Amino acid sequence: MTRLEFLTKMENCLSKQLTKSEMSTIMRNLIDYFNDCERRGKRETQITKDLGDPQKVAMQMVARSRVMELIRHPSFVRLIKAQFSLYHISLAKYLLSLLITIPVILMCALFVLTVVVISFVGLGIIVITVIAFQQMPISVFLFLFFGGITLIGFAVTLSYILFSISRKVIYVAGRLYGKWCIHSKHAAPLMFYEVGGIDG
Repeated sequence: MTRLEFLTKMENCLSKQLTKSEMSTIMRNLIDYFNDCERRGKRETQITKDLGDPQKVAMQMVARSRVMELIRHPSFVRLIKAQFSLYHISLAKYLLSLLITIPVILMCALFVLTVVVISFVGLGIIVITVIAFQQMPISVFLFLFFGGITLIGFAVTLSYILFSISRKVIYVAGRLYGKWCIHSKHAAPLMFYEVGGIDG
């Protein structure tokens, strides 16, 4: 396969998965990779043969792009995107990484559920108290009404605390997870070709 054929197939595949900016960065790195290999005396057919199937390489580069984005800007959404694309780099790492992502997903889901339940309980108490206002003494009404407001306030405070904790967990886990994911002996040579390295 010629260099032009390889680049064309890569570009077609990448354009369906990445933004123009991400795609142009990868294509620029790919051209630099070809140029470096040719300067070292390799023929373009040998380079394309070493790289392998352009579609597989493209999907590996998509996965790498998503993992690099996770390393640079860790977040829950980027963690999930990196997880779903990781099997293009290494199936074994994809399966092992579920041991990291599943607990993180469950933790975030538990946080959200806890806050939602407390909020709805507080809101429910307020609504029921207002509806049954005429059937209860004013002291009971005030106690329940402000109790509901307190519960909602507690839910808001708890959501802020849990959000801060989960952000720190995802930040640390995301960077460690990303760096672990990106190194794979099954990946194409191009996976490791980037000026500035993994933190660049």
